[in-house]
Amino acid sequence: MLHFFICRLLNWNVYSLGTQFNRAMKNFIYTAFCIFLITNVNAIEVILHTQQDVDYYGQAGYSWFPGSVKIESYAGQDSSTMITDLSPLLVFDSIPGSLTIENTILTSLHGLENLKVGYVIEVHENAELVDASALSLTGKFTGLKFQNNPKLEILPSTANFIELNGGVEIVNNSALKEVLLELNATTSWVRIGANRSLETVSITDYSSVKMKTAIYSNEQLKNIFIYTEEDTCLIHKIFDNPNLEIIEGFGKVHTIGIAELYNNPKLNELCHLQNVLQRDGIDLLFLDSNGNYCLLYTSPSPRDS
Repeated sequence: MLHFFICRLLNWNVYSLGTQFNRAMKNFIYTAFCIFLITNVNAIEVILHTQQDVDYYGQAGYSWFPGSVKIESYAGQDSSTMITDLSPLLVFDSIPGSLTIENTILTSLHGLENLKVGYVIEVHENAELVDASALSLTGKFTGLKFQNNPKLEILPSTANFIELNGGVEIVNNSALKEVLLELNATTSWVRIGANRSLETVSITDYSSVKMKTAIYSNEQLKNIFIYTEEDTCLIHKIFDNPNLEIIEGFGKVHTIGIAELYNNPKLNELCHLQNVLQRDGIDLLFLDSNGNYCLLYTSPSPRDS
């Protein structure tokens, strides 16, 4: 009940608040509640529905949001009130909770360059979004998701990851042609799937992926480059990519974990990975009746354990 009241106070009724209290009182209430939220950053969700909401927060004199932030349109919203410009949010430098950008008509995320997010970043169902490069991916957070953004062409850089305790999910972004992930952080999993125009996936510092990778159902995907400085690594599933031709990388790897590769009918080049799998004269590469790479095991394989 408390967070509902504060949400009303700080967001939906901000204009009436401005007519009833002076700026010092507003700042006192805002600061006091932010302190309360330190131990529970997701206790409140600030929702920005309209351009007027965005403009207000840009002029309110704050530098960080309490809790989580959701930027979204709602069903039946008048298009003239929808958010088209996030640049007023350049004054903000942190969101201790999660950031969700959903069902907007934004074409870019300009305005979010300075934000550090503490939890999950989700960008999905944005019909007009083309360029997400302005989104700042620095510091520590727990997940990154881009899904169902049909015009998305440019992803943000991941070069400044410090720690990502969750995973990266890039799914069903029809116009996306390239995914470049520089994983200089602990990452639990990577999923890249159903991106119809995707041609190239490149993952550097792959050793930071601690659980599994799935690259699947990307109709135009031709090349996968996975680079690691480690001598042991894990890849999990690469499947249903009808035009995939090359999996490259693994130059220093001499032990690979279990991986499944199937329904990639044009895959014909595994580069150094094939040397790893066929070392010591033991062929660990299995083909199905259609010539697809099916199942790869380290030595000894699970059959020998």
